[in-house]
Amino acid sequence: MNSIVMPDMLPKQKVESMRPREKQKYIEHIILEVLRRNPQGATLSELKGKTPFAKNTLLKHLNRIVATRQAARVDRGKVSFYYRNGTVRNSIDFRDNTNLDHFYTFMELENYDGQFIYVQEKEVDELRSIKVRGGIMINATVAPEFIKKLRDFIFEMEEK
Repeated sequence: MNSIVMPDMLPKQKVESMRPREKQKYIEHIILEVLRRNPQGATLSELKGKTPFAKNTLLKHLNRIVATRQAARVDRGKVSFYYRNGTVRNSIDFRDNTNLDHFYTFMELENYDGQFIYVQEKEVDELRSIKVRGGIMINATVAPEFIKKLRDFIFEMEEK
């Protein structure tokens, strides 16, 4: 395996003294920066070998980053490679009028696999922080057919 390119990092003692939320953001920032600098991807072992973070800590943050579609995971045999998702070219927010703390962000995303429509579900928590709750990424070439199927599904629901 090739060595991965790393960003500058704070000393371990400084990271350990951070508040939990600040530490979480810092670790995720480092992981995303590593993935940005390494378009060929990075493995958990490579990240573990180049960072002061525990394997379980890295895995927890990688799973969250993948779940929120900031990165992708590709399994090759027994090894998982992580890749930074691409560039957001356009985005708009859509508020849920039934719950003003709940909204969606629609994005046009381009990455190594092509162009996608990415819908992220977000919520404002009790501390007024925005949390990503999940998302769906649809290949732009099938998006019109996806919308048609979704529309058909909604009309079927209304007829029942």
